Amino acid sequence: MTQLSVMENPGSFAASQGTPRDRMISDLARVLRAIRPLASGVSGLTTDGREVRVEHARGAVVEWIVLRAIICMASEMDPELVLERNARLAFATIVLANGFYWLRVALPVDSAELANPRDVIALVADGAASLAPRPVLASSIAFDHYAI
Repeated sequence: MTQLSVMENPGSFAASQGTPRDRMISDLARVLRAIRPLASGVSGLTTDGREVRVEHARGAVVEWIVLRAIICMASEMDPELVLERNARLAFATIVLANGFYWLRVALPVDSAELANPRDVIALVADGAASLAPRPVLASSIAFDHYAI
C-alpha cells in the first residue's frame, strides 16, 4: 500500500481554511508532499512519488472533491486496454489529460469517505498503481513450454 506522510509544512494553502470545502482540500493536501497550488485545488506527491491532485468542482446540487492520481503516460498503455480497464471500475474512471492517464474519483464534499484524508488518498494512489501496465518479463527457454 502507498506510504503517506504528513507534510512538515502545509504552506500557504492551509491558511485558506475558511469554508468546509477549503478545510477539506487543506486536510487532503496535508498527506502529500511537494505541494503546488492549482486553479481549484492542489497537486502533490505521495511518498513513493505518485502525483495526486485534489480539486474542487461545483455541482448543480452539491460541491465535489475530485481526486486524480497518475496511472502512466498515454504512450505506455494501449487505448483499447484503457477502455477495458475503465469498464471494470465501479466508482472511478480513467481519464486522459495532458498526455497522462489518470484515475479520477469524485466525492461529495460531505462524503464519509473523506473523513480520513490519508486513507482516501492512499486508496486513489494504490488504485492508479494497480491500473498501470505491468512490464513483461523476458521468457526463459526452460519454462517456455508452460506458456502453451
